[in-house]
Amino acid sequence: MNLRKRYVFDRHDQPTECKYIQLLAASADERTWWLKGGTRGGVRVLAHFADDGKIHTATRLHASTLVESEQPDAVRCLLRQAANELDPLMLHSPEVLPGFTHDDTYAVWRHESGWFSHSERVLRLPVPWWAPEAKVFDIPEGIYLRFPDETSRLCRRRDYYALDNSIYLHSHCLLARQGDLLFLATGDCVNTRMVCEGWRDDYMCKRTLGDHDIVDLGRHRIDCGEEVVTHPEHGVMDLPTEPWLAMIEPGTSRPFGGNRRD
Repeated sequence: MNLRKRYVFDRHDQPTECKYIQLLAASADERTWWLKGGTRGGVRVLAHFADDGKIHTATRLHASTLVESEQPDAVRCLLRQAANELDPLMLHSPEVLPGFTHDDTYAVWRHESGWFSHSERVLRLPVPWWAPEAKVFDIPEGIYLRFPDETSRLCRRRDYYALDNSIYLHSHCLLARQGDLLFLATGDCVNTRMVCEGWRDDYMCKRTLGDHDIVDLGRHRIDCGEEVVTHPEHGVMDLPTEPWLAMIEPGTSRPFGGNRRD
């Protein structure tokens, strides 16, 4: 973490008060704090209390350089307000990331598939409904998910949160998962089978399949006639008996040209 003085070209500090606090997190030593607030998450403050008593701030969780605050008392008041409303989550060291080891030569955290992260701090997130068995972390490169079978995915934040919001609005729930393919309950009373063909704003574009349709979705091949789905590496899985909607998970298991399977 790089701490420096404030210069004339630096922006002013964030607002000194916030009506709605969304999230509060702190490091184990409680010297580094992350706050997110506002109805749309527009208030964001990363604050570090240095040894000399000065407070340095930034507006991004994964900022590597923090600037001396010109309103330290206001930062304290904002954090105090948040602490009165929420129990802080934990800001972790990157050592907790499964599948990563530290590369001392380049001072980065290298994933077992070859790509690396510049993470200095990690925020553990609640598991999404569509991956209840995963461990989920916010890192500089996006949202990182680690599954019990030691596969992993890296998602863009926009795609990760868009899936949660859209699926919640349409009341779908998870039936099964294979690789990067999700089967979701449609809520229909008849045996309807659909695939997601994309997104338009917050609306999911769906197509209904016939009894003998064969569709390639990502690396999966869905054969409604045989009632199976195949993947070149994950093999064969029987289709759920309930009415279902099939769609691809957000993100990729091979970010930046990695060699992990989907």
